Amino acid sequence: DLPIDILPLILAFVVKSSHLAAGALVDKTWNEFATPRLYERVSIFSWHKDAKTKVCTHF
Repeated sequence: DLPIDILPLILAFVVKSSHLAAGALVDKTWNEFATPRLYERVSIFSWHKDAKTKVCTHF
């Protein structure tokens, strides 16, 4: 078993959101640490119709 203390340190080096998402699927503990990192930065692209409005209603 991996000590829970080093999990945030490991996830700090994970850059790609797809890799964080995969980490979130490992188990509940990984999910608790990886999910907040996935939503630290949300990108909204101009070609998504009404994207900004939709995101603002969710947050």
